[in-house]
Amino acid sequence: LWVVFRHLSPDSGVALVRTWLLQNDAAADVDRMERCARHFHMAKGANAAALDLLRWAESRGLQVPAESARKWRELYFTVLRATAEERATTMKRGGAFTSGGLDMATPAVHDGGSEEGAVAMELTTFPHYRSQLTRLEIPLRNITLTERGVLAEKMDVVAPHGGGEVDLEGGGAE
Repeated sequence: LWVVFRHLSPDSGVALVRTWLLQNDAAADVDRMERCARHFHMAKGANAAALDLLRWAESRGLQVPAESARKWRELYFTVLRATAEERATTMKRGGAFTSGGLDMATPAVHDGGSEEGAVAMELTTFPHYRSQLTRLEIPLRNITLTERGVLAEKMDVVAPHGGGEVDLEGGGAE
């Protein structure tokens, strides 16, 4: 698959890999998703490509086996943090402080529910993200409920109640 991926445009490659993941029921395999996220990041040159892949999997109703839940949450946190740090480098120019936070939107957030078999994701804000780069606390806008839960867990913050959060520990949505 990766031999073919290298010779395609990034968008075509992403579509090919997503199709392969669905046909081979491989989206719940954390190691495969991690490898895909790494390839997407390298092909598109942005951490947001990897975040978009994880959001795509979430919108498709990902069922993570209970024994892989911790590893999945680690991958999600790593990708979220890398994307936030990448975007934080331009936050002054982009107005993150005056616009209510750092925008974490990706294509899966905007059109995740329009693809066949996908479910629209409810978006929220995580108000207590501390940038490793600037050490400033900035809110993250346009994140999913699952991402809010992962950030709260990994950053030792009590997540606000909001219902609808995907239960990665149990393998499905509440």
